[in-house]
Amino acid sequence: MSCMLNIGFLVVQGPEQNALGNVLVVCLLGGIFSGVVLDWMWLIGKGW
Repeated sequence: MSCMLNIGFLVVQGPEQNALGNVLVVCLLGGIFSGVVLDWMWLIGKGW
């Protein structure tokens, strides 16, 4: 994932860099959020 964050900006030039940055941040936050939610559901499910 860190390679995509670093290399992505070298490949894309111009105003598309801003859009790419927004997309990468949304994907990163979405992955972190979904990982936290799924881990929480896993822990709650094992407790029952």
